[in-house]
Amino acid sequence: MRVPTAADTDKLRRIVNEACKDAFADISKDCKNSRFDKEAVNWADLGFVELETKPRVLVEEASPDATELRKFIEARLWDAGFDVAVETEW
Repeated sequence: MRVPTAADTDKLRRIVNEACKDAFADISKDCKNSRFDKEAVNWADLGFVELETKPRVLVEEASPDATELRKFIEARLWDAGFDVAVETEW
């Protein structure tokens, strides 16, 4: 695994936004049985905001308590070879 750099921003944006769309598809398919059913998320505007220097990506329009969503996106980033944390905020 490697720490992402500014040069990776577009790739990270694509991975994060794709993970957000897949999470939305999951909850849309079966809301009551989705792993995201208890999380406060504005699904209409959810997406990548920026790569921070920690390394951490910021995803906007989800509660800071949306742990399942953060884990889901972090797993996608890990699978793509990036060791980066995800933070969610309104």
